[in-house]
Amino acid sequence: MLALSDTQATALLKNILSEFAGRHEHVEQFFRKRFLQVNLYLETDILPSPERQMLIGAHFTNEYSVEAAALFNPSIVPHPDQSGMADGELRFILSLRATGEGHISSVTFRTGTVNAAQVITLTPPVPFVMEPERAPNAAYTKGLFLHKLEEAGVPNDFCRRVPRQAA
Repeated sequence: MLALSDTQATALLKNILSEFAGRHEHVEQFFRKRFLQVNLYLETDILPSPERQMLIGAHFTNEYSVEAAALFNPSIVPHPDQSGMADGELRFILSLRATGEGHISSVTFRTGTVNAAQVITLTPPVPFVMEPERAPNAAYTKGLFLHKLEEAGVPNDFCRRVPRQAA
């Protein structure tokens, strides 16, 4: 990437961005972030231009479809927010095991409703998936966690019992 002319690098980046833009949200920001992760391995002291940084980041990115192979092992629970639902209707959260390329598994979630006639409607999934930010060795304060549960409006019996048992 460093050996390309500026014209070649700009043209190549333009092609990559046009190819990825419809499938990924904030793709330029993602490529820049990936560049920062690999920059220490570059054998140069010269900081490439922002465009070349994105191009390098793009080449160290592996596009992956988390649901390419299968969706299975469904589990369903009532959604904590039932506001706006008519009598006999229930909003739910559905978790699924998603198997992607290379048969790597992850968990994916959907929401939906079931009405009094037992007709199930799934909310369309979001069009973009992003890799989560990792928090290594994260520590959580029990009191703050309980406060956040209250703020989120999920103070149910389960949420009250579990922290007491974990003490």
